[in-house]
Amino acid sequence: IKDGLSSNTINVVIQDKKGFLWIGTEEGLCRYDGFSFKIYKHSTSNKNSISHNYIWSMCQDSAGNIWIATDGGGLNKFNPVYETFTHFRNDPDAAKSLSSDIVQSVYIDKSNTLWIGTWEGGLNKYNPDKNNFTRYTNNPDDPSSLNNNNIFTIFEDSRNNLWIGTDGGGASILNRDTDRFTHFRNDPGNRNSISGNNIVCITEDSRGNIWFGTYGSGLCRYNPFENKFTSYKNSSYKNSLSGNNIWEIFQDSRGLLWIGTLSNGLNIYNPKEDNFIQLKNDPVNPRSISSDYIRKMFEDKSGVLWIGTIAGGLNKIDRKPEKFFHIKNEPGNPNSLSKNFVYSVFEDVYGDIWFGTYQKELNRYIPSENKFIHYESNPANPESLDGQMVRSIFEDSYGDLWIGTYFGSLQKFDRKNNSFIRINLDELIKENPAVVNVRTIYEDKERVLWLGTNGGGLLRYDRTKNKFKRYSETNSELSNDHILSICEDRNGFLWIGTYGGGLNRLDKSKEIFTNYSNNPEDKTSISDNVITELYTAHGGDLWIGTYFGGLNKFNFDNESFTCYTEDDGLAGNLICDIIEDSNGFLWLSTIKGITKLDPNTGSIKNYDYSSGALGEYNPGAGFRTKSGWIYFGGIEGVTYFHPDSIRENNFIPGIVISSFKKLNTEVIFAKNIAYTDTIQ
Repeated sequence: IKDGLSSNTINVVIQDKKGFLWIGTEEGLCRYDGFSFKIYKHSTSNKNSISHNYIWSMCQDSAGNIWIATDGGGLNKFNPVYETFTHFRNDPDAAKSLSSDIVQSVYIDKSNTLWIGTWEGGLNKYNPDKNNFTRYTNNPDDPSSLNNNNIFTIFEDSRNNLWIGTDGGGASILNRDTDRFTHFRNDPGNRNSISGNNIVCITEDSRGNIWFGTYGSGLCRYNPFENKFTSYKNSSYKNSLSGNNIWEIFQDSRGLLWIGTLSNGLNIYNPKEDNFIQLKNDPVNPRSISSDYIRKMFEDKSGVLWIGTIAGGLNKIDRKPEKFFHIKNEPGNPNSLSKNFVYSVFEDVYGDIWFGTYQKELNRYIPSENKFIHYESNPANPESLDGQMVRSIFEDSYGDLWIGTYFGSLQKFDRKNNSFIRINLDELIKENPAVVNVRTIYEDKERVLWLGTNGGGLLRYDRTKNKFKRYSETNSELSNDHILSICEDRNGFLWIGTYGGGLNRLDKSKEIFTNYSNNPEDKTSISDNVITELYTAHGGDLWIGTYFGGLNKFNFDNESFTCYTEDDGLAGNLICDIIEDSNGFLWLSTIKGITKLDPNTGSIKNYDYSSGALGEYNPGAGFRTKSGWIYFGGIEGVTYFHPDSIRENNFIPGIVISSFKKLNTEVIFAKNIAYTDTIQ
């Protein structure tokens, strides 16, 4: 309802020839154009409105009319051109009128004949030339008559058999030449009979099998070539049918058979194993199905699946190949990420992926074994991980893996003993205790290790002598002691991004800093003084991510900056990480999703929750592996993807005008604007 639907109970979904989705609910008819809903409801003051708001079934005929079955309002014919409803009601005094006002099912067969299944009134055939109905009802004295007057469903198979599913009478086939019925009823003493007599839904699979969904008796498959029935019911077996109250059976364009139950979610039939995959609502997973009460499934022209539920609204499954994958903590599973709040990601020379998380933990994932190893801080063990938060992970050119934490120390991982060697920072701590907060680690071309600290300035580490040199606001021209990012450009200058002090360039040989800060009066200055990320691209371009000012590119010729922000199309102005793929595209993680930028053309494409990406990422928590996979850490775990697999949707939907306004006032034409040829 919050998205514009008239009700959260969806009984039927169809798509018309224009491409509009029509959704039948318990509170009226909804038309969806891909952006918004238009609601049609019964109005006592409008005789051309729909006759009743509770809709059970719909279909569209060859002329484009939409036929609507209602629960108490009879049958409606909706003319989408003029947006009017024609009503067909039961008249006790007219034998050719609709037999009942409770209409459960409508169906157009291959000859464009409309069939209507009613409650207590049997089956009706609409005669358009006479605008009346032919009735088929149960006659207890005639075994070849309709077996029950309460009809759930109507379906025509590939052999032109018209199947009728009833409440209590089983299934029947109507011979349209003789108007006689052949019945299929459950025989408790015969295993080769239909599994139940309450037949709610019927469909045919691609192999010609007829499937029956029953209320209370599970699922039944009929092989017409062997005249054989096979029943499926819920059991203690984990791959059994999830429930026995079946309300929907649907085969999609890929050949998957979906079974919707009333209270037990969805099932996908696995023909190879002759069992089922169960899909149910998970209250803690917003991407699971919204309700276990399934009413209807439908596939639109683009291949998107729509699932109507009771009280859970309409669900959409876009089954294009997964673009983004996730690594998350799985409660109760020790072989998973220890925490979802991820600050750092790195791949070592052995192909192991390391994740630094909040709350004293480092994760090591070994892909070849699909195994996680967790390292925790233990104050009583000097060889354990030291610190509160793992903010940086880096492997140098010697193969040493370095870990930087907050409230700990710089440490080196001892692979042989699976432990940590803490680097003594006591002399530096005397100068500034904040040196223990190691935010970023970087190795330059001369194999010198540089550490950026949160409050302790910039550290240069001589590993051969185990000596540090500290650059700070007080002893150098460094603009700020809070260092967030470090990188080296093609000329050997070191760039340092700070929190609040803008960008610094260090001439290492002369130990001279040059500061670049935001000037509100100069649009060519850097856009923000909080620098979250620095990246030197393969072509030599220097890219700068900021906290409030989006993405900047440094122009070496005139030492100016070019800025990209949300106004230019970025997902967000807080740039968390910058990574270049093998094709030269830049991938940016933000707190609003992921952005792909083509540096040559400036074109931008964003990916958010709807694309499968997580919503909010953390600064500095990005890495590209040797095989080209990109990892971004965030507050909900890790997103990883291969850029080559991110392909755009090539389906081109039709263009339909759904509204026309003049001076911001909608103009109503004689015909619906979607069917209006000319405007004068």
